[in-house]
Amino acid sequence: MKTSELSTSLAQRPDGPGAPPRRWHDFVVDGVSLAKRVDANDLVSVFADGDEGTATTAHRQLLKGAKWDRSRALATQSEDRGGRTLLYVCAQCADLACGAIGARIYTDGQHFYWVDFAYENGYEPPHRIEGVGPFRFEAKAYTRTLKKARTVP
Repeated sequence: MKTSELSTSLAQRPDGPGAPPRRWHDFVVDGVSLAKRVDANDLVSVFADGDEGTATTAHRQLLKGAKWDRSRALATQSEDRGGRTLLYVCAQCADLACGAIGARIYTDGQHFYWVDFAYENGYEPPHRIEGVGPFRFEAKAYTRTLKKARTVP
C-alpha cells in the first residue's frame, strides 16, 4: 500500500435557511478533498469553528487508532455498527443521528491507516462508501497535520 499525504484546506459552509455559515478544515488526501470523495454534502469535518469539544475529542480519536492487523482491517466490515472514527458530522450539532461519515483508523506506530469508510446515523446499518481508501499516512506528518487542523481561524 502506498503512503498518502494528508493535509487540510480551510473550507466555508455557506449561510442557508436555518443554517449559519461554518468554517472548517477539510481533509485533503493526495491533493484531493476527502469531503468530495465521500460526498459529504452538507456535513463539515470534525474540525469546525465554534465546536472545541468535538475538535478535542476528534483529535484524540484520530491519534488513537487500533492496533494494525492487515487481514482484519481490510476485510469488509459493513455489517459491524461500531469502531469508526467520525470525520464529517452535522454542521449544526455534530450529532451522529443527523448523519456522519467515518472510517476505521488503525496504527502500527509508524503509519496511520484509514479504511472502511461509511455513512452512519446510529439507527440504520452503516452504508459503506466504495472506492475510497484505504489510505496510509506517515505517523509524524499525520500528527503535525492534525495538530494544525485542531484550531480553526
